[in-house]
Amino acid sequence: MIDYNEKERVNPEEMLSDEQRMQQQDESAINFRGSSEKEDVAYLRDIHPIIEGTKNHYNQETLANLVEEPLLKACRNLYSKNIKTLMSSANSEDIKRGIVEIILDNDSLSEENKKIFSQLVVEGNANIVFDPTRGEGVNQHRIIITVNNDTTVQQIEEKSMEIVNLFLPQDKPINAYTIDEMREIYGISNMTVEDILQTGSWISYDEEKKLFHIELD
Repeated sequence: MIDYNEKERVNPEEMLSDEQRMQQQDESAINFRGSSEKEDVAYLRDIHPIIEGTKNHYNQETLANLVEEPLLKACRNLYSKNIKTLMSSANSEDIKRGIVEIILDNDSLSEENKKIFSQLVVEGNANIVFDPTRGEGVNQHRIIITVNNDTTVQQIEEKSMEIVNLFLPQDKPINAYTIDEMREIYGISNMTVEDILQTGSWISYDEEKKLFHIELD
C-alpha cells in the first residue's frame, strides 16, 4: 500500500521564495545576536569585593586596584576634579544593603561642591551617616545608588556619572596638604616645614602655594 501523504510530503523550505528564505535567515541572525548581547551583560551580583585598601594616598592608576568596576569611572572623574574619596563599594555583597556608595571627604570639598552635595541629599542621591568606629565618630558624606539583584554594571556606571558630573573642579590637588593638615596627620602641633620634609623623601613643599605634596610610586 502506498502512503500518499508520504509521497506528497514536501520540505517547507522548498516552498519558500528566495526573498522569504533571506528574511528568515536575517531573523535568525538577529535572534542570535540578541542572545549573545544578553549573555554579555555584566551584573552587580557578579562583581567580587576588592579587599585591598590605602591609608592616605592614591592616584588615577592605583584607583583601578582600589575601586570596583561599577564605580571606577565615577571615582576617576572625582579625582580629575581634585575631589577626594575616602571609600567606595559596589560589589555583590552590597545587594543585601540595597545600595552602592562613594564616600567623599567633606572637608576637602569647596563651598560650591558642598552646596551641590546638599542638593543631592534632598534629591535622595546622597546622605550623611554617623560612623562611630572612626576616632570619636565622624559623619560620612555618601553618594548612594539603590540596587537590587538585577542591577547591571552599566546602570550603576551611568547613574554614578550622572551624579558626579554635577560637581565642579577644585584647585587644590588631592595629594596636597597645608602645614596644619600635615601636623594633624603626624599628631604634632608645632612641626615646622623643615621638620615635615625630614620625615621622608616622598614629601615635597611648594613655597609659593604653601602646600606639601605626597609623591606616589
